[in-house]
Amino acid sequence: MRLSARSWLGTLFAGLLAFVSPRSARADLSPGVARLVEYETQANAIAPRSGKRQAIEHYEIPLSIVEQDVAERFPAEIRSALIFEREGQRYIRWIINPEDGYWHPKVKALLEAKGLSAERKTYFHGYATASRSYIIEDPVSGAEFSVKVSTDRTGGIWTTDGRGVPNKNQTYEDARQVRRMADHFHAVAPDVASNVIIMDEPAAFGLLEIDQAMLIRRLGGLERRKGRYFLPGFAALHEKVGAEIAKRHGGGMGPSEYWKIHYSEALGRALAEIAARLGVSPDSLHSQNFLIELDESLKPTGRIVLRDLGDYELLRPWFEARGQLAFLSGWPESSIRKEFVSVAYKLLHGTKYPPWMERKDYRDWAEAFFRAWEGTYSQRTGVPLADLQKTMMTDQIVVFSKYYMTSSPGWKKFFERLATQAPSTTSCASILGVAI
Repeated sequence: MRLSARSWLGTLFAGLLAFVSPRSARADLSPGVARLVEYETQANAIAPRSGKRQAIEHYEIPLSIVEQDVAERFPAEIRSALIFEREGQRYIRWIINPEDGYWHPKVKALLEAKGLSAERKTYFHGYATASRSYIIEDPVSGAEFSVKVSTDRTGGIWTTDGRGVPNKNQTYEDARQVRRMADHFHAVAPDVASNVIIMDEPAAFGLLEIDQAMLIRRLGGLERRKGRYFLPGFAALHEKVGAEIAKRHGGGMGPSEYWKIHYSEALGRALAEIAARLGVSPDSLHSQNFLIELDESLKPTGRIVLRDLGDYELLRPWFEARGQLAFLSGWPESSIRKEFVSVAYKLLHGTKYPPWMERKDYRDWAEAFFRAWEGTYSQRTGVPLADLQKTMMTDQIVVFSKYYMTSSPGWKKFFERLATQAPSTTSCASILGVAI
């Protein structure tokens, strides 16, 4: 879209880009993906990072020694970017996180022990995000996607386990769990596109001997859709980005009140949809895992983007009613809820208060979130709203929690109705909000 300096939209963009360098992301990235890179790296209150294009190194590993968990829906353009053939043998480009100095040498040692080449090669372009994942661009085909591999260094507070041990180790077991949840979203969910967009994770690759994995994430259709942008939750909380967008679209409303409506309440509706339709709830309800869809004028559309599908808890009675208890096998017991739905609200975890928000505002946000969650969940399930509203909210400074007990007659009726419904066959395009 060509912007006029005299237009109000140009004024808004100028204000936003004053502190996010227009050269921080390459111009030939899809506009939405380029803007996402800027938000991820420059509108991050805890750890701003470089959004410049980087040459991404990789190992070329025979596919025959790599474990694969790949969905049929894995896009051909991403598959072709990662997997190639040379002299009759198929190889995969195993991406090295540019910041890692601890984990990828283990890959090198494995290759050398097998008498294989451990030469580090370059092909992809890459861009940092606020955490360990990198947005990858195929310089030939233009395919754009996200990759997560192990690293001992990354942005923000997401680096060690408190003992100095690198905790960003991408194991294959964890990657498979993410893949299972991604398939659950794909195969079971009905149409939730009015409230939710999913960043699908359709492929994982593993080196079992050293328990290392490479997890592939799509970008929620952002690379294909013009006039749409994704604002990370922590960027809505950024002192300048959040205030600028609220000023432009809030009609005089302050940024705290504006984002209470367009982030916290919208998130409550989105997560209630997922809890009702899929029987799962995120156990890491912080602003790294959620994004806000914006239109071409940077106005929120009302839809929330969910990413990182491994951080979810499962409600056993939901899966039991659906005849899908087998799905729970292999899942950690600590992530399976038998008698209650746990919802822990911690949007400020990993970031900090913007100057336009106070502690009482944050509590207001939490209360608005739970009202939206309860209203939507009741509408979708038939569980009486009164049953949900009587649950007390606990306050632990940056974390607000509710535990919804599932033993009342209203809950039992919901599970009985659920047992009579055949599993959904809604298309992937419906839940992802994109054409597949």
